[in-house]
Amino acid sequence: MARLSFSPFLIFFAISCAGLQTVQEESSAGPMPAVRPHALPSAPVASLEEIQKEPLTLAYSMDFPGVNDSDIRRILEQKFHGWLRAISIRGTVLQTFRLGPDESAPSGYPYVLRLKVRAEEDHFVLEGLLQHAGSGRKYPAFQRNFEIEAPTGQSDGLALFSGLTSFLSDGTAPSISFPASTGSELKEWISRIGTGQVRILSGPEASIQIMDRSGRLAHSGTTPVEIDLPAGAYEFRIKRKGMEPRVQTAILRPASQEVMLLTWPDDESAGSLSVLTSPEQLQVAIDGTVQGRSPVAMPSLVPGGAEVEIANREEDTGEAFVMRTSNIVVGEGQDISRFFPFSYYVDFAREPAPGSMWNSNQALTRIKAGPGGLELGTVQKGGDLPPGLLSQPLEAMDMKMRISFQPGSNLILGLASGEGSDRPMLKIQSNRLYFHAPESSTEEESGAFLRPAPGEGQLEILEIRYYEESRELSLSLNGKEIYDGPYQNSGYFQLFLSGTGNTVPVEEVDVRAGPMVSNPFFEWAGSFFFDLGRNLGMNGRLRPLPQEK
Repeated sequence: MARLSFSPFLIFFAISCAGLQTVQEESSAGPMPAVRPHALPSAPVASLEEIQKEPLTLAYSMDFPGVNDSDIRRILEQKFHGWLRAISIRGTVLQTFRLGPDESAPSGYPYVLRLKVRAEEDHFVLEGLLQHAGSGRKYPAFQRNFEIEAPTGQSDGLALFSGLTSFLSDGTAPSISFPASTGSELKEWISRIGTGQVRILSGPEASIQIMDRSGRLAHSGTTPVEIDLPAGAYEFRIKRKGMEPRVQTAILRPASQEVMLLTWPDDESAGSLSVLTSPEQLQVAIDGTVQGRSPVAMPSLVPGGAEVEIANREEDTGEAFVMRTSNIVVGEGQDISRFFPFSYYVDFAREPAPGSMWNSNQALTRIKAGPGGLELGTVQKGGDLPPGLLSQPLEAMDMKMRISFQPGSNLILGLASGEGSDRPMLKIQSNRLYFHAPESSTEEESGAFLRPAPGEGQLEILEIRYYEESRELSLSLNGKEIYDGPYQNSGYFQLFLSGTGNTVPVEEVDVRAGPMVSNPFFEWAGSFFFDLGRNLGMNGRLRPLPQEK
């Protein structure tokens, strides 16, 4: 039904899109239970102490491209080594381990500092890059210029000092002139080890206090703010004149980057809107007035309809090309958020690692305020949903989503879009799958089906497509169609994923929505021919399993 726009091609490849085989015995998946998001941390943890026990160790390497003088290299090595040995992290001397420029850090050294000295025409450049192995985050490069003057004496003047070759101060050594603050700035830069970054955005300026787990003040200031904090649990107290204060809690992980959006209605009848996009930094306008670049938070909206425009503004010409126009109805006192995923990719890396797109739903743990500060608490299970992940409200636009998961794993998929919307649900278990069709479907398409197997050595692929104009949905598993029919929503939908126990076996989630950030025509044409070729068997539908580590 949803593919009628491609009718000239339907006959050509209809045979290759064979559907599922129905299981003879009766089996009902049951209705999709109500989805209730919870104000939880971005990911469940075993204990608060767990994220604060990451070893405070540093592996580092030195590279000297273009520096051919061995004496100069020895002086630089001693200087850098002395700086690193003097750094204290949380009251403990930083443990270091020397690597070669092309070597990887051994186990137990989660951070790697890459130092490089480049020789240029009349000066030298010191560069540094700090990498976190677990998250892949790379901190901004440290860069300083310095000068080296040749020695004036003729004697050797070398002596052994602390196991390193050092020049005596007799005028025979080259003079190396670093900026006076280089050593202290390098120490401050490396002190980010074991920290994460939080960015807090609001509409009008608001005051904020950040309290750590023991109740001590970690930061005080105003929004917007971007700050690095040691990994751990925090309470955020946000106040704005004339408004009720907000209190939120969050767990910040090492090298993580979190974004917190805040909005307030200015009175009981006003509403508010938060807009997130992927990629970020797209231009957002409300009723023709540019509000800034995403993510943005807009409080004090008059109840009623609001036209949201998302545009890609080209820096060289200054022109803005509207990629998406959406009409959103803001009710009295409502705080609405919308996520526009023009191009989005989430790699779950074997264990669920929710990002800005996901919230934990009924996770094992959360943090709460207690008599002695923030404490780890247990979430009381409510409703019929098992622990899992719930997406942000995704704007209902033409969209294609692929969910890759381990072969043979149990997976639950649910779609929801506010009260009274269709709530299809898919359970994939053992060699069966159970599907509860949307209520708007005119045909009885719920029931139990044989589970189609993926190709040998390949991941399973669950594909979801939504067509905004016709409000139609299609689902397929490993190339076999599950559903292709109507799906009524409230202008957005949320995706629920769960697995067996407290895990989600998802490897990755890939989302495409149109038009994309680049030229809409070429994006549409490329997507069309790729999908056409895939239905004709020209493009691989599944990707190989990753290598076991």
